[in-house]
Amino acid sequence: MSLVLEAEVDGGCKIRPEGELTIYRVADYKPQLIQVLESHPSIVVDLSRVTEFDTAGLQLLILLKREAKARGITSSFTGHSAEVTELFQLFDMVPYFGDPLVMPQDDSSRRASV
Repeated sequence: MSLVLEAEVDGGCKIRPEGELTIYRVADYKPQLIQVLESHPSIVVDLSRVTEFDTAGLQLLILLKREAKARGITSSFTGHSAEVTELFQLFDMVPYFGDPLVMPQDDSSRRASV
């Protein structure tokens, strides 16, 4: 798992976690994410490359959203991977985050019928 940070033209920051966002990694990323909030007026979290996601990862995203709101920082979460989407739906978190959730296309629908 790595955490890619990209500066945006407007002074904001794009955050892209890659790999697992699980109990085994969140403690490493929490300080980095809080530091991003201290130095950027907006954040975009691209979740498209998250391959494993558990409740600890979900709690980290909730913390990030809550802290951003408390600091008056605009936040959005995009590109939800299938793993992220599954937990967001299971715990009914889609309304909490408020960002559009694009459903990944089912591989079986792309297969030709035989």
